[in-house]
Amino acid sequence: MKQLAVALLMFMSLNISGQTILKHANIIKITGIDYLTVANALLDKGYTIEKSDKELGTIRTDKKYACPDCSVMVIFDIRIKDSVATFKGKWINGGITESISNEKWPAPRYAFNAMNDLAKALGKPIEYFIVKTDF
Repeated sequence: MKQLAVALLMFMSLNISGQTILKHANIIKITGIDYLTVANALLDKGYTIEKSDKELGTIRTDKKYACPDCSVMVIFDIRIKDSVATFKGKWINGGITESISNEKWPAPRYAFNAMNDLAKALGKPIEYFIVKTDF
C-alpha cells in the first residue's frame, strides 16, 4: 500500500506542468499567455530585454547568470503567437556558446533550469519539445 501511495505521488508530481520534461528538450511552450505577461515576468525575474518587437511577438533577453553561484549565462529568445509563448535560448560558459537543452552535465542543466523556472513562474500549461534549432 505504501508503494502504491509513493507511485501515485510521483505520477501526480510529474504531471503538474502537464508533461514530464523530456531528456534533451530544447523548446518550452506555454499556452494561454500574451506578450505583456511574458515581458513583465522577464523584468520581474531580473532579466533585461535586449530586443523586443510587440508587433511580431518576439523578445530576446540580454545575458544573465543562470544561477547566483554559477558562471553560466543565458540568453532567451521568445516568440509569442496565438497565445502560445515558445522559449528557446543559448548558454554561455568559458567561451563556449550552445543551445539550451535538458542535459545532465552542469552548464546546460543550469541554463535549462533557469528557462524552466521562468516558464513555471508564468503559471500556465507547459509543454516540452525537442526541435533542431540553429542560432
